[in-house]
Amino acid sequence: APGAGAGASSAGAAAAAPELELDPDVELDSGEFQGKWGKFGTIGNAQLRMKKAPDAAELEDELNEHDVFTMAAGQQGTTLKVYLYSKVQDQDAYFLCELVISATLAAQLTVKSNAPQLAAAFQAHFTNALKPFLA
Repeated sequence: APGAGAGASSAGAAAAAPELELDPDVELDSGEFQGKWGKFGTIGNAQLRMKKAPDAAELEDELNEHDVFTMAAGQQGTTLKVYLYSKVQDQDAYFLCELVISATLAAQLTVKSNAPQLAAAFQAHFTNALKPFLA
């Protein structure tokens, strides 16, 4: 996305959420993801509006640049479901996300974590990472 360099947009910085430093090298396998998904509490839900149905690979590439990685993604009928994860650098703090994008371009984000104190910071980071796709 043109002009979307790291920290290029400080419009969302008005919220008093601290900047999160996420681990660029975190890896989870599907078993670890499922175990954490079952164990962690839901720390955030958001309704988002997409400007167009994103290509899964394009969406994954954009989020990867923000250290949010894809566990799985797939079409179910007219719905795109994407499961993502992140980890805070040098902490045992994980964020797991389910992003469900319907054909109507409505998106439902669910975030689970073992670090609820960082919920606002992560949600701001994630929404900022999605900015190129949001209406």
